[in-house]
Amino acid sequence: MTLPYSAPVRAPASSLRGAERFFVALWPDEATRERLALAGRRLCPQGRRVSIANLHVTMVFLGQVEPTRRKRIAGAMRAACAPSLTLALDHCGYFSAGRIAWLGPSVMPLPLTALQGRLAANHLERGFALGKCMFRAHVTLARHAARPDATSAGDTLPVDWRVLSKALVRSRASRYDVLEALPIR
Repeated sequence: MTLPYSAPVRAPASSLRGAERFFVALWPDEATRERLALAGRRLCPQGRRVSIANLHVTMVFLGQVEPTRRKRIAGAMRAACAPSLTLALDHCGYFSAGRIAWLGPSVMPLPLTALQGRLAANHLERGFALGKCMFRAHVTLARHAARPDATSAGDTLPVDWRVLSKALVRSRASRYDVLEALPIR
C-alpha cells in the first residue's frame, strides 16, 4: 500500500487562527548540502535556485496546522523508526507545474519507502489529513527553471547522502526552521 504524503485537506480558515505550516523532512548535513548546491548550480544555470540552507527531502507535508498540535506532529515523527540509509541522488527530474528542477534517487531504497510509509501512517493515526499525492523522494534545486540536463552535472553526480536523521520543520515564506531533529533509529 502506498501512502500519500502531501497536500493536506484544508480546514476552514476560521479554525486555523495562528496556524503555521509544518512538514517532516530528511535534512542533510552541511557537506551534503554543499554537494547538492554545487550540483544545482551546474544543473540549473537559470531559474531561482533553492537556498543551500533549505535543501531537504520532504517526507510528510502537513500544511497549515495549529501550533497546539505541534506535539502530535513531533510524536508521530518520533514513533517512525528505520535503519540508517544512504541515498544515491543520481536522477535529474522536472515538475512542469511550477517549473521545478530536482534531484532524486533513480532507485527508491526500501528503507526510505518504509520510513515514509510509517511517517504517513503515524500522522494519519494522530488525526492529520494527508492528500493523495504519491511520494517521490527528491531535493528541489530550483524553481522557475528550465529542465535540467544531466550532461551538465559533470562529476557532481551522484550525490551520496548518508541519512541519519529526520526533522520537524516549520515553513515561513521562503525560510525553513528546523524545530527538532531526531536520529532515524
